[in-house]
Amino acid sequence: MGAEYDGAARTLPVTVRDDDAGLTVRPQAVTVREGGSGSSYTVALSKAPRGSVTVTASPAGAVTVTPGALTYDATSWNTGQAVAVSAVDDPDGVDETVTVRHAGAAGSGDPGFRFAAQATEDVTVTVEDDERPGVTVRPTTLRVTEPRTPADGTEIATYTVVLNAGIKAGEDVSIEADAGASGAVRLTSAMTSTPSRRVRVGFFPGTWNTAQTITVHAQADANGQDERVTISHRIDAWAPKSRYYTGTNQVLLFSCPACTAEKALSIPNVTVTVRD
Repeated sequence: MGAEYDGAARTLPVTVRDDDAGLTVRPQAVTVREGGSGSSYTVALSKAPRGSVTVTASPAGAVTVTPGALTYDATSWNTGQAVAVSAVDDPDGVDETVTVRHAGAAGSGDPGFRFAAQATEDVTVTVEDDERPGVTVRPTTLRVTEPRTPADGTEIATYTVVLNAGIKAGEDVSIEADAGASGAVRLTSAMTSTPSRRVRVGFFPGTWNTAQTITVHAQADANGQDERVTISHRIDAWAPKSRYYTGTNQVLLFSCPACTAEKALSIPNVTVTVRD
C-alpha cells in the first residue's frame, strides 16, 4: 500500500503574514518655548492593518500633545497624522528635555496587528524656558537711627533678596551685599551672624525662590551728622554655564531665549539713611 504513495509529494503554497509593524515618526526631535511657539511632528504606520488601529502619544514632563490618540485603518495607515506639542509654563527658569513615547493601544480593531518593540519610536522635545534670570531686592530704601553710644545697642532694619528664575541641579548661587567703607552700618544674614561690611545669602535649586533676609545695623560714631549709605550687590555662581555669572551689580544671562544672550541686568542697590 505504501507503494501507492511513492512519488506523490506535492508543493503547497503557504502565505505567512508578518503582523509586526512599526511607526514612522518625523521628525524625532522638536523644540518648543514656554509661553511661545509650539511645534509638531507626524506619525504613520509602516504597514497596513486589516482593521482600525490606535496609536497613543504619551508625554513625560513639561509638555502637552494634541491629539493624544491617532487612529489608522487599511486606507490611511501610511498618511502621517500631525501631533502638536506645546510647553507647560512653569516658574523654575530651567530649560528641559522631555520624551514623548508612542505605543499601540490595547483593543485595536485588528487583534492580529502587533507593534515591533523596537518600532515604538520616541520624540525628544527641548523646552526653552521663558523666565528671565534676575534678582529682586525689597525694599530698596531704609532708615535707621544711630545709637548714642555702642553700649546702647543698634537700631536695625531689614530687606530681602530673591532670584527671579530657577537654577539647575548642581548649581549654587550666592549674592554678596557690601555696605561700603564708611562704617555707618554693618550687615548680618543667615550665613554671617557677626555684623560685617560684607555678607552673603545663598540659593540652591530647591530654594531659589525663597527670599533671604539681610539685616542692617546702625553704628555709633562721633561726627554728629546724618549719613546716607549705599549697599551694593554682586553675584557668585558655582556651576559650568550657569545662568548667573559673577559681576558687580549685574546678572549676565547665559541662555535666555526671550532675551539677548549675555545681556546685563542691574541688581538694585539699597539706600540707607542713618539718622544721627
